[in-house]
Amino acid sequence: MQLTGKLFADVPVKADSAEVLSGTDVSVSVSGTLRPFWTFVAGTSKSDDMVVIREGARSFVNCAVQAFYAFTIIYDDVAGTMTFVPSS
Repeated sequence: MQLTGKLFADVPVKADSAEVLSGTDVSVSVSGTLRPFWTFVAGTSKSDDMVVIREGARSFVNCAVQAFYAFTIIYDDVAGTMTFVPSS
């Protein structure tokens, strides 16, 4: 998972690294939902449990494929929106 933005400035990272400290609880949710669709503990395995905070002014979250398992994602390129419908 990769995160960017001021929102993540206080997340604990390894010294001289952008990796979130192993053992940090992580949860991911969509605005307006009651509970996260994904929770895990940050670790050191790429493509598994590693979380990296990248520099950048704009907030950005790349949670890889996990959202595709939890939602049907509807893209509307005309309106410039995405809708997340919980998978059954």
